[in-house]
Amino acid sequence: MATGLVNRIISRLGAQPVRSLLGMAVEGRQLTFVPARREEPIDWSAKLRLTLSEDPLKGPPELLGREIREGLDRQEIRETNCLVCLPPERFMTLPIPTPELADDDLDSFLTLQAENAFPFSGEELRLAWHNWKAPDGERFTLLAATARESLNQIEALLQHAGLRPAGLALGLAPDATPDAARPELILDVRPDRIVCRVGFAIVRSLETVFPGDGAAPEPVCQSLGRELRITLGQLSGAWRESLTAATVYHRNELPEAWSRALSRELGALDLKTTFLTGEHPALAAALNERLEGRATTLDFLPPKRSVWEKLVEKTASRRNVWIGGGGGSVLLLSLCLFLFQGWQLNSLENRWEGMAEKVQTLETLQQQIRRFEPWYDDSPRSLLILRQLATLFPKEGDIWLSSLIIKDNRQVICTGSARSNDDILALTERLREAENVSEVALPSTSGETFMLNFVWQPSKS
Repeated sequence: MATGLVNRIISRLGAQPVRSLLGMAVEGRQLTFVPARREEPIDWSAKLRLTLSEDPLKGPPELLGREIREGLDRQEIRETNCLVCLPPERFMTLPIPTPELADDDLDSFLTLQAENAFPFSGEELRLAWHNWKAPDGERFTLLAATARESLNQIEALLQHAGLRPAGLALGLAPDATPDAARPELILDVRPDRIVCRVGFAIVRSLETVFPGDGAAPEPVCQSLGRELRITLGQLSGAWRESLTAATVYHRNELPEAWSRALSRELGALDLKTTFLTGEHPALAAALNERLEGRATTLDFLPPKRSVWEKLVEKTASRRNVWIGGGGGSVLLLSLCLFLFQGWQLNSLENRWEGMAEKVQTLETLQQQIRRFEPWYDDSPRSLLILRQLATLFPKEGDIWLSSLIIKDNRQVICTGSARSNDDILALTERLREAENVSEVALPSTSGETFMLNFVWQPSKS
């Protein structure tokens, strides 16, 4: 389920078009390079053909990569994104009827079919497949497999040559008239073999070689005709009945005798033949697909997914979707709360800016008040203390003061004389009972003289 969802999302995004590519076709020890740019025809006059010292799929990649780099530098080819067309004889193919399955189940189904059909373990192979429909509407998948070691060798070769792989494609010549309902036989005549296919139902590499000028065409064409009868005999009735045309791709124009002999053999198979001449048609088709932004058919390069695609893959299952949705909701709520808090703080800051000057003035006034408050008093405390003493001293003149000291408008020290000690004690008792007087003390008396201390507290009313 998760992989299927990711595959659907990525397939909708499509292959991203590139501005330029370097095409590379592998045919034995011979490599063909050609630079290509989007919206421009491929300039085959700028191609480079290299014959390596060893097989590129088996030889040391450091040595062979250096040979490739030297050849590209001599040709002044600077493009580094390289799309590789691999030889079909290195691949195993199998058409499989495909049931109606979800994408994730289909991936598992095809992987299991490959393990059962091919004589290698899954760890030794790298797989690619292409889904298509037969003329009668039945769903099929062409399953292709090749040795993982060979592809690793090609990637190491490119790395040592300073190139970046943009694709590792199974090199197949294109249909002359793409129409799934009317497939055609495609023959790609190469220097060392002929690659034939019918749509994606059959892909076969025939070790038939067209000799040079002067050789008799009939034996070779008759042998090819026998191979094609065996190959086309594997098609179902609907496929065979709809097959009425054949296209022959050749690097150089075929001599007329060879064209007639080959047309005669294909005509015996009820096929109308069209001959097309041009440089490597499989490489040209793969380059045009990528430059136009379409995914390369049967590409064996593992996709390099972006961070976003990896995130989609991790959160694609239903459980992870619920977990991710819950986490996203919490994150969204936290973000909303954070934005609300930021808005509140911004509002309060604006209000503070409006009142900051007034607050600063008030703080200055408060500091001044705290500084000068002891110097200001609405009530005459000294007079209040004197009045309090006047009310407490006896009216007959039995006690009189010789000195009166008032400290801090509250600490009172009295010294004086009395007619008797009893008068001093009576005065002391009246002071202790007074409302505004506390901490009354009689530290010393000497006969009829005394010293009296107390603390005066103003009335709260």
